[in-house]
Amino acid sequence: MAVGNSKGMSNICKLKYHYVYQTKNLINGKTYIGRHSTNNLNDGYIGSGKMLKRAIQKYGKENFVCIPMCYFDTYEESVDEEKFLVTREYCKDKNNYNIVEGGSNPIMYGDANAMKGNTHSKKTLDKIRNSSKKFFTPIIIDNIEYDSMSKAASIYKIGVSKLINYCLNKNISNINFKNISDNRKYSNKLAEKQLKSLEYYRNKYVPKEPNIVLKVDKIKNLNLRTEYLKTIQKKIVVNDIIYESIKSVSLEYNIHPATVDTRCVSPHFKNWRYENEEHQKIREEIYYNKVNKRYSKKRSITAELKKPVIIIENKNYYSFKEAGRDYGIFWETVQKRGVSDDFKEWIFPNKEDYKKYKNKFEKILEKDRNRRSKRK
Repeated sequence: MAVGNSKGMSNICKLKYHYVYQTKNLINGKTYIGRHSTNNLNDGYIGSGKMLKRAIQKYGKENFVCIPMCYFDTYEESVDEEKFLVTREYCKDKNNYNIVEGGSNPIMYGDANAMKGNTHSKKTLDKIRNSSKKFFTPIIIDNIEYDSMSKAASIYKIGVSKLINYCLNKNISNINFKNISDNRKYSNKLAEKQLKSLEYYRNKYVPKEPNIVLKVDKIKNLNLRTEYLKTIQKKIVVNDIIYESIKSVSLEYNIHPATVDTRCVSPHFKNWRYENEEHQKIREEIYYNKVNKRYSKKRSITAELKKPVIIIENKNYYSFKEAGRDYGIFWETVQKRGVSDDFKEWIFPNKEDYKKYKNKFEKILEKDRNRRSKRK
C-alpha cells in the first residue's frame, strides 16, 4: 500500500508506472494487496505493510512472491482499484496480511488498532470536548459575525490558536469574541499555561537550597559560577534607582533583558550595575572572557606588526581606503597610481602585489580596447 520512490504527492503523480500488486507467502499461503508507483519495475519492492514486514522478518524475503495484478495510467486510478479490492471484510480475514482499508485515507482494523477493546477515560474525553469547543466559538472580525472560529480561520487562512491570540491582544481592536465570557475563559487558560511554564523553569533551574553556596572567589570554574548566579537575587541599580529584576528594567527602558545585562557590565554605562557586588564581579569576569575570546585575533594584530599595503611619499598606509581618504580619491585609483609610471613616489612594498595589480589593470585596458574596436 505504501508508495515507493516518492517525496510527496506531487512527485508520485510524475512517476511512470502505477500498479496494484499481490504478495504471497509461499509457506503459509497468506496474501497482501497493495499499490506501488515507480520508474523502475525491477526495484525489488514487495510491500510495506506492518504485518507483512513482520512476516518477511520471520520467513525471509526469498519465501515471498510479488505479482502485479493490473497497471494504470494515473496514480488516482491505482488508489481507486486498491480501495475496491481491500475492503473491511478483506482486512478482517485472517488469511491476509492487510489490516488497513485500501485508499488514500486508511482505517485500521483488528489487533493493529491500539484502541481495540479500549475506551477513552473521562479526562481525555473532557480534553477532546474542550479542544473542539474552541472551533465553534463565535467571533467578530471587522464588524462581521462568524458562527465559528474554524470558518473565520479558513477564510483568512490562519490557525484557530492565532485567532484566539488576536482576540486576547488589547492592541488589536477589530478582532473580538462575540461573548465576553469567552474572552474571560481563554484569558484564564492562557494565564494557567504561563504559570505552568514558570513553575517548570523554576524547578529546572533554581536549586532547592540556594543559601548553601560557596563564595565567589573560591569558585574558579565559570560554569559553576553561572549556576551560583542563578541563586542570587538579581536586583539592578540604574541612575540610583533600584529595580527588582532585569525584566522590570527592560520594560521600563523598552530594551531586551540581555541588553540590560551587558549594560550593567559595560564600561560605557557607569550608572548601570547589579546591587549585589559578588554578582557584579562574576558577570564582569564572564563578559570580558567572552570579549577576549572573540577579539583575541584582532587585538593581537597591531599596527606595528602589520605590513604597509602602499608607501606614498615615504608614508606607510595599511589600507587603500586610508590612502584614498587622505588624497580624496577612490581606493581603486590608489592601486592604479601604484602601478603607473607617472606616479613614481607611489610604491608597492611587496613585488607580488605590484604584479597582481598590474595584471589586473592590463586586463581591464584590453577589454576597453576590444569594446572600442567593436564600436568602430
